[in-house]
Amino acid sequence: MKRKISASPATSISSKEQTIALIKLVKGLDLCLHELTQAMPSLLPVHQGIKSFTTACKKILGHAENFDCGDIHFQLTQEFIAMLVQSKICIDQIFPN
Repeated sequence: MKRKISASPATSISSKEQTIALIKLVKGLDLCLHELTQAMPSLLPVHQGIKSFTTACKKILGHAENFDCGDIHFQLTQEFIAMLVQSKICIDQIFPN
């Protein structure tokens, strides 16, 4: 006997998967930023590039429900690379796990 599955459980599963993917993405960015803070020279407690990057991340993640997870990943990666290009980083001080 065939049963029809309503669209709402399928949607909730995909939103759960998207939430899990976004959490993994944010954790990965946090780990990268932790390693970069030691390699970015700054007179201030928090480097200005990191501050602007976290602001951009909050803005992008604030609109997460409107975008696909791949699009969010692309936008966050683009912001991260832009931050790396704009800031002066001593690559020898970065030791990722």
